[in-house]
Amino acid sequence: MDLRSSLFAALGVLRPRKARVSLDSRVDPHTPAVDLAFAHGWQALQHEEFAEAERAFRTVLHVPPDDADASLYLGIALAGQGRHAEAIAPLRAAAAARPLDAEVHWRLGLSLRETGELFAAMSSLREAPQLRPRLCEVEAAFEELVSAAGRWATR
Repeated sequence: MDLRSSLFAALGVLRPRKARVSLDSRVDPHTPAVDLAFAHGWQALQHEEFAEAERAFRTVLHVPPDDADASLYLGIALAGQGRHAEAIAPLRAAAAARPLDAEVHWRLGLSLRETGELFAAMSSLREAPQLRPRLCEVEAAFEELVSAAGRWATR
């Protein structure tokens, strides 16, 4: 099982936001066009079409830039393309908006780990199992980071 599949398995199915989908083409935070873009991005994520999901969630964030769900899913789309450094900013925005969300901390921690920010990754990954205790894989990833950080510190 690759990293992406294990992420989805560990966290279960991503939570879709209830969207009011319409053919209204105006992009305004109060119109269904934003929901349509969100639904399109959600569908792309489900099919692991990360580039398409990125475009859709960037459209959503263009209008209401503080949408925590869109920030989370944009971060997932970027990380899914191996662009972890770019994923960190939207994931941090999502973590700031939803500090009690284990999934946000988990995904932020993984992207931080992939960019070599081990201590920041440990901090983020430490939060996830406290918020959702049954995430055994989160705990295992955290222990792996603690071990890696210890090896790094003794170099």
